[in-house]
Amino acid sequence: MRRGTGHPACVVCNGEAGLIGTYRLPDGSRICRSCRAVIPASFLEEQYATAEDAWNGAAYGKESMKVLSPAFAATAQYGRMFLDERNGLFTVCDATSIRKDGKLKAPSPGVYPCLAVTEASFSISPVSTGQRMAVCRILFAGYMERYNVHIRETVRKSVSCLLIPDGDGRAAWQEPDDLSAFRSCYRQAAETAWRRMQEAERLRQEEERTKWEQMRREQEYRAYQQAQAARREEEDIRDARILFMLGEDYTERELRRQWVALMRGFHPDNKHASDPAYAQKINDAYELLLKALKGGTV
Repeated sequence: MRRGTGHPACVVCNGEAGLIGTYRLPDGSRICRSCRAVIPASFLEEQYATAEDAWNGAAYGKESMKVLSPAFAATAQYGRMFLDERNGLFTVCDATSIRKDGKLKAPSPGVYPCLAVTEASFSISPVSTGQRMAVCRILFAGYMERYNVHIRETVRKSVSCLLIPDGDGRAAWQEPDDLSAFRSCYRQAAETAWRRMQEAERLRQEEERTKWEQMRREQEYRAYQQAQAARREEEDIRDARILFMLGEDYTERELRRQWVALMRGFHPDNKHASDPAYAQKINDAYELLLKALKGGTV
């Protein structure tokens, strides 16, 4: 019950379900009208349908109405079953729900991808039999493993089938040609969807490989640049030590003393300096050696 109202709560949205016009699950819980409208009938037709089935059905129905329904365009039909061979989709509904161009007049929660439905089959169930003909019902059945849901739909309620004697005094009904053709269309649509999915997966993996190769090349190039920069720095430090006449192990005091000695001869204020710009080179070498000494490079 929803607190403060005395009415049961919807097991899907937790809103007020009310008592009239709502759907009642076998366990006594209820589904409000708005939630029931987005749940495909296949999710609730089981004798032991639960709240989890209702949640899954609402989630699937909303996705179907948002993505699958707008994409659906019927290219083949058998009775109440419409097939979109290009996109590998199907739905079971009245012909009045389909426009002349094959699109749905309104979004439907009951649009299914052929690949999501396994164990798909068409069966013929006799309603009445005569001497040479049988009136049969055509049924479609499938299983959605992801949701643990069985789809069972009556595609045609009444179709005449020719009776063929089997030699034992009995007769079997012959499958209508148009059903055989539609079955072939359904199988072909599923195979086409499977190939497209495989191709999409191949392209995705190829794109990932390309990105990984590009990332690897960029990492290698950065590592190369870092190695080059480190080598140049080592060479600059080596040249600076030669300029300051220092070994690999030196102190800041020794570095300062050598800098003072060099600057006496090359300072710009020294009128006897042959190359005043050389003082800048000495200062740069001093800063590099000091940085290397403090940074632990040497």
